[in-house]
Parts: sequence; structure tokens; C-alpha cells
Amino acid sequence: MARVVVVLVVVGLAVGPARAQHDPQRNATRLIAKGKFAAARTELGKGEPGKPETHFVAMMAALKQGRIEEGVERMRQAVAAGVDVTGPAAADSPR
Repeated sequence: MARVVVVLVVVGLAVGPARAQHDPQRNATRLIAKGKFAAARTELGKGEPGKPETHFVAMMAALKQGRIEEGVERMRQAVAAGVDVTGPAAADSPR
């Protein structure tokens, strides 16, 4: 019985942290929503700099802080890296 308990505890500890991990972009988005911009920048620095999502989240941080020109540039970088800004809503828009 004691072995079963030990095994369950060890497995629980091994699985717990893995379940709570998220990508840096998601973590940075949560920090931006809380107004923790320096922490968000640090978290975003853990991700891949060229990923479209990294540029997009950096755009959100810049715009949230009123840095419009930087936000626009980050959006351009995000689109160039592959962010799809057309989506279903744009397809339904009149042309």
C-alpha cells in the first residue's frame, strides 16, 4: 500500500508542472492584461523572436502602452511572418 501511495505522489509531482506550462506568448498575454509590461517583455524574450505570435503579442503590449508607431511596426512584422489577418470576418465583409 505504501508503494502505491509513493508512486502516485511521484507521478502526480511529475505531471503537475507539465500541465501548467504554457508558451511564452500566452504567458506574456496574461501579463499584458494585468499591466505587467516589463514582466511580459521578459516572458516574450523566452520565445522564438521570428514567430508570428511573438510579433503579435509584442504589438499588443506596445499598443496597450500607447506606443502606436511601434505597435503598427510589430503588426507589419507579424503579417510578414505569417499572421492571418483576413480570417472569417474579413471574408464576409463587403468588398
